[in-house]
Amino acid sequence: MDPDGSITSYHWKRLSGNASFLRIENENVSQTMATNLAEGEYIIALEVKDNSLLYASDIVVITVRR
Repeated sequence: MDPDGSITSYHWKRLSGNASFLRIENENVSQTMATNLAEGEYIIALEVKDNSLLYASDIVVITVRR
C-alpha cells in the first residue's frame, strides 16, 4: 500500500549467492518464489517504485543447510 500514490513496479534481484542454482520465478511481482536452491546463503533484494518515481528497497537472506 502506498498512502500518497500507487505502486507501479516491483523488481526482485539476486545480490549474492550461487547464480547457477537460484531461480526467481517472477521478478516483477510483489511476492515471488526462489527455487532450485543449493546449500549456501543467498541475498535477494526487492525494489518497489510508485507513480511519483519514489522507491524503497529491502533484502531477504536465505540460508540453505543440509
